[in-house]
Amino acid sequence: MLINVLGIVCGLAVVVFAALEPGRPRAVALFAAGLIAASVAIGPARVPDPVWAGAFIALASGLALWKPRGKTASDPLFPISVTLACGGAMAAVWVAVLAAQGLPRPLGYVLVGTCAGVSYALAARRPGFAPASLREEALVLVGTLGAVLAAAPAIVAGWDSAAALRGAPLAQPDVSTEAWAFVLAAAAVVLGVIHALWRRR
Repeated sequence: MLINVLGIVCGLAVVVFAALEPGRPRAVALFAAGLIAASVAIGPARVPDPVWAGAFIALASGLALWKPRGKTASDPLFPISVTLACGGAMAAVWVAVLAAQGLPRPLGYVLVGTCAGVSYALAARRPGFAPASLREEALVLVGTLGAVLAAAPAIVAGWDSAAALRGAPLAQPDVSTEAWAFVLAAAAVVLGVIHALWRRR
């Protein structure tokens, strides 16, 4: 089930990260570089660990939010540049997930590339499609979902252990649905609090 959740979160991350710097040719180059590098690192028949991928998405979103226009000596848009490359890497992870689910890999690249390209083009041609405030909120959403994905196995394992200690010795507790419901509900609450605080800053 984590693989399916990883695919959804990667899809959201690709669409959001691709729209961060609309109209800038270097944004396309950075995104493509991340995609190519991650595709080579992942290989043709492997899906990255959802925990690490979720943490990667959360860190990339946090980096873009931490200092959206932070200045360094060499690159005035350094955080956004890293996040764009991370978006390309998440596109490669999404392709790997789609391939693991049965979609031919070339078709996966076409699908993922189309989603990223449409998001970038709409953000560049229609200023109202992805204004700065909406992009920030989308980063908060994607970052929160990435953090929940990274923490979900530990939460579910703890839930299973607690249920096993409470249950009968010979009974095998079935709490996977309850655990996932708890994780999703907790994610919704956390996301709502973060969104409220972000809007009030």
